Amino acid sequence: MYPAISNIKYSIQDCRKKSFPLLTSYMAKAIKIPFYIDGHAKLANVLKPLQSASLIGPKMCHLYLFNYLSWSLNTRSRLKILTSHYTYFQNKFPDYVVHQIYKDGITCWKEIKDNNVFEIKLMSTSPEECEGSLSLNFIMNGDIVYCLAFTFCPGNEFSLVDEQIIYATRLQGARSSLDSISKASKCFNDNTPATLLVSALEGFALSLGIKTILGINCLNQISLGCTKNQPQSFKCYDEFWESFESVKIHSGDYLLSLPLSYKTISLIKSKHRNRTINKRKIRQELSRKIYFYFNEKISGVRKITTSYLTVVKEKDAAKAAAC
Repeated sequence: MYPAISNIKYSIQDCRKKSFPLLTSYMAKAIKIPFYIDGHAKLANVLKPLQSASLIGPKMCHLYLFNYLSWSLNTRSRLKILTSHYTYFQNKFPDYVVHQIYKDGITCWKEIKDNNVFEIKLMSTSPEECEGSLSLNFIMNGDIVYCLAFTFCPGNEFSLVDEQIIYATRLQGARSSLDSISKASKCFNDNTPATLLVSALEGFALSLGIKTILGINCLNQISLGCTKNQPQSFKCYDEFWESFESVKIHSGDYLLSLPLSYKTISLIKSKHRNRTINKRKIRQELSRKIYFYFNEKISGVRKITTSYLTVVKEKDAAKAAAC
């Protein structure tokens, strides 16, 4: 009970620093806390070790009262997901890894091509976690080019049988990064940074034994969903997830089963098959490297056999080209 009372006190103190309209909004949201007092107290206890280590601030206890992850979630679901994420996160990762994720991030993949240094880092998005609590960032020569934000969620919140899933809720390029995105795509056989990040997320998820990624749709996305008469460019979320072998569920989001499946090569025009196979090989190799990195060095969970990460063989490419 004390953590809940303490956080209500903080809410009131924090609100005094805001303008009157924001103060009114904050107070209206703070009034909800007594209706979720047990869940709020549980969340406060889960977050206490991270707050004691100065990795997150007191505001994190109130995140579920605001727009968080998806417009399709109600307050109770947001509270449950936030609590579940931090419980799972702290149980799965050693303390020193958690500290590293919050401080500088973990470089889980690195490659040099054409005098350019490419990296993928796992980082915390704190304190701006409304669109996902963790992020895989695609970095080129030290600058973030693209990010994929996500959160660990209990599957039953989305009527799924999985105990844990990954909810990918933000996929966005950095400002003024179009030139870097184009250069990076050319270096990786026309695999875009966004596509490579999904492959990285695949390897990361499989290393933890997670078999499902849920990709948010445009209308549920926090930054885009509130915009009426959305321009065509805002449909990129839906189009991106539809480019995978995904299934649209009742909430409108897209279900991706892991390992990722690909369109049968025989359905692709013969003149494009070798190129397609080479693109897939790059993505699968990246996924496999991320998988082994987290499986062996961080997570310590039971290994998944490499058969989960299907490898496109050279002889398959030759056979397909001959068809």
